[in-house]
Amino acid sequence: MRRGGLLLVLAALASGLFLELASILRLNAGHFTYTLDDPYIHLALAERIRTGHYGINPGESSAPSSSIVWPFLLAPFAGASWGEFVPLVLGVLAAIGTAAIYVQFLQRTYSGIAERSRTGVIALLSCLLLLVTNVIGLPFTGMVHSLQILLTALLVLGLVREAETGRVAKWLIPVIVIGPLVRYENLALSLAAAGYFAARRRFRAALVTVAAALVPLVLFSAFLLSRGLGPFPSSVMHKAPALSSGSLVSGVFSALRTSLRDPTGVLLGVAGLWMLGVMLFTSRPRSEKALAGAIAFAIAAHMIGGRYGAYHRWEIYIVVATLLSVLHLEWRSISKALSNAPAFAVSAVAVIGAFVIGGRYIFGLTSVPVAANNIHEQQYQMHRFVTEYERRPVAVNDIGFVSYRNPSYVLDLLGQGSPGIVDERSGGLQTDSLQGAVLRRGIEIAMIYDEWFPVVPPGWRKIGELRLSRARITPAWEAVAFYATSQEAYPAALRRTQAFRDALPPRVSFTWEGH
Repeated sequence: MRRGGLLLVLAALASGLFLELASILRLNAGHFTYTLDDPYIHLALAERIRTGHYGINPGESSAPSSSIVWPFLLAPFAGASWGEFVPLVLGVLAAIGTAAIYVQFLQRTYSGIAERSRTGVIALLSCLLLLVTNVIGLPFTGMVHSLQILLTALLVLGLVREAETGRVAKWLIPVIVIGPLVRYENLALSLAAAGYFAARRRFRAALVTVAAALVPLVLFSAFLLSRGLGPFPSSVMHKAPALSSGSLVSGVFSALRTSLRDPTGVLLGVAGLWMLGVMLFTSRPRSEKALAGAIAFAIAAHMIGGRYGAYHRWEIYIVVATLLSVLHLEWRSISKALSNAPAFAVSAVAVIGAFVIGGRYIFGLTSVPVAANNIHEQQYQMHRFVTEYERRPVAVNDIGFVSYRNPSYVLDLLGQGSPGIVDERSGGLQTDSLQGAVLRRGIEIAMIYDEWFPVVPPGWRKIGELRLSRARITPAWEAVAFYATSQEAYPAALRRTQAFRDALPPRVSFTWEGH
């Protein structure tokens, strides 16, 4: 019966993954691209790591990756022709592991349900969990978040097993330690797990967990500082309000306001308050109160230091931790409802609940093929232009696909791949530094979003715009502007752009400036 439920869930997962992949290939005329430009940043960094350098451009240190270990996992495969598919494969494997954990978690928690309906109920709930935690969509982002939620689900499962058996599984401490190396946000869960151990009077496990989780992060910060960089990756600094704000207090309040403006943030806040109430004002077993307090802490930490969005991925880990914890803490009332209510009523309530909790992720799955097509029509075409026509240094504001498998220098106008271009105090572009970098590198063309750079350096001349053919899903804007960086560079840049325009896919347009 357990095997049958798992097979049903894995079949549903495989069907969803296959439909998304087939739709991407159909829209892209057989060419696979991820739904974001970001995975190509990690792939490009992995190429450099394979040669012994940490940075996007050879000889220039930078820290553009928001994950410590992800580029290193990709590095051994960076030289292979199929290396760009490794993030997809790892994401699919992580999704399969997550599905298996969901099934095991629910079978363990709801073992009291009547056998005649248990397989169907567990399969339905597991499939809904896959949908409301974006397990199907995340592998196509090419990012580390599939692995992140796998580790998150394992962590919660490990804490629940400790509560039930009184024993700490051998794999639990490594999972807690590895989490922050995969994504910094998982440090909130690692510290929450340490708090859980302390509440359970496992003080040695708590101390070991904190030390083992923090030491690798400190060592990595020391590594970055030794290369003249900041203590955290540039993407982490840019995206964490509490770190990027000039004042810690104002950063905390800004982050809380952001959380409470987001629908998922509101639901997390409600769940956190409920768990705080469970810990402080109920007579539940000590283990349940400890788990509720730990997850309430993790939710608060995310609401202060985390973010939402980026194509349904930044907050997923805390959504997973919260949902699994609620399912465990409310197992008595849920089991009673599942045992007494008719099957159709259970199914209807579960489906409605899934749409209330994760409707944005469920509907988001319908946009995955178009999102991948956006990257194919914008960032991949920019990559083609640079590697096939320009073949020299360029300036851009999206460094992923342009840097990947490109031996030429890429000047990052947002500062993640090119330190010193953005003023760290004001967050603005330093025009003098930009002009100097353009001259030093012999850059003749810049590809930027006009909306981000309303003022360009004197002497730049606009060539035209590369435009998407379908609705914009993941790129910041639908058009990328091509600029010659001087009047002298304009004629040759125009000729190269003309050749590129003639080789664009049928639906993609390039409009000339002034036409």
